Amino acid sequence: MNLQIPSKIKIPEDVIPKKEFLSMNRKNRRFYLNSMIITILKLNSKNERGITILDLHAVMNFVSIKTLRLYLENLIASGEVYCLKGKPIRYFINGRVSHSIPGGSFNLSDRVYDLYLIANNLSEILSPIIFIQESKIDEYDELEKKGGIMIKGEDFDDFLISLQAYLPKIKSYAENFNKQINEVID
Repeated sequence: MNLQIPSKIKIPEDVIPKKEFLSMNRKNRRFYLNSMIITILKLNSKNERGITILDLHAVMNFVSIKTLRLYLENLIASGEVYCLKGKPIRYFINGRVSHSIPGGSFNLSDRVYDLYLIANNLSEILSPIIFIQESKIDEYDELEKKGGIMIKGEDFDDFLISLQAYLPKIKSYAENFNKQINEVID
């Protein structure tokens, strides 16, 4: 017999009932779930054991564990949350302070790239990390966070130079790949 003792976590006072959640439109549901997950993680940020998906589901039982996992993966991709792998996986709010870079956003096709400066300690304040967040515009014109990359500020120029140097190889590979695909199709 497995005895499961529920975690003692701090719960926000403004958790809404299932009926009210289901009456929300899709955009408001997304916003509410993201906000509630972040709020719960912030309220429990001093808990060194973190928060499990079952802890979150106990509070927000009006959504499936699969849905909660998807939202947590998006929050991890955005850098707002991190996790420690194990059984069970434990989630934590990321304590880093991020600052949007004015004008640091651009679109390419259906993707949006936002740039942030992140600093958590003195060394990062002196040389902040540059975080590039990729989001996709979905069929409802909402942004869905897809992934990101963090580069030390002091290495950013070298990163751009290396990327620029690699560009001809990427173009050549892409052309050869397209030719091979077209040969298979024809």
